Amino acid sequence: MNKAIRRFVTGAAVVAGFLAVTAVPAAAVEGGPTHVLRNLNSNDAVAVQGASKSNGALAIQYPFKNNGVDNDIMVLEYVDQNANDWVRLKPLHAFTPDGNVHNDKCLAVQNAATGKDKAIIQYTCTYGDTNNDVWREQIVKRANGTTYYQFRNVHSGMCMVVKGAVKTDGAQLITHDCDGGANTLWNHSWF
Repeated sequence: MNKAIRRFVTGAAVVAGFLAVTAVPAAAVEGGPTHVLRNLNSNDAVAVQGASKSNGALAIQYPFKNNGVDNDIMVLEYVDQNANDWVRLKPLHAFTPDGNVHNDKCLAVQNAATGKDKAIIQYTCTYGDTNNDVWREQIVKRANGTTYYQFRNVHSGMCMVVKGAVKTDGAQLITHDCDGGANTLWNHSWF
């Protein structure tokens, strides 16, 4: 099946799955569209290392491949917490279109840590009060028709950044101050 048809079928299954769910957590809103999140500094995409589907797999930056693996495409699930900018970032390769959001993986701060330099990992979405897998999507900059966002973790208050502000493929994503530096800024394009 070619990629376009597979994505359409996956998208249709996701929508159908969400419509069929009877016990969606109060905080969950329908699964959002798929996006490629690119870092302003490196132009690399947010990805899950090695396309792992395991809990604890590191979030990294890596060139967007569009090769069907889909570990570099995110489903944005907007959360209703009286704020329309709270979002869960769900790697598409580990997204389950079965309608049960508790089977999905989210990008989260490892061990719900609250300090700087903490790893961002893939982990089963929690839908609890901790919110270490919920991010506040804040518009920070608009330039040349592109909008750039910071993703601030709701639990820790820290932003998702590229460790060391490097442009190296495979560089780890961590939490750090939301200082507006290029390694803290992300744009997202529909995919």
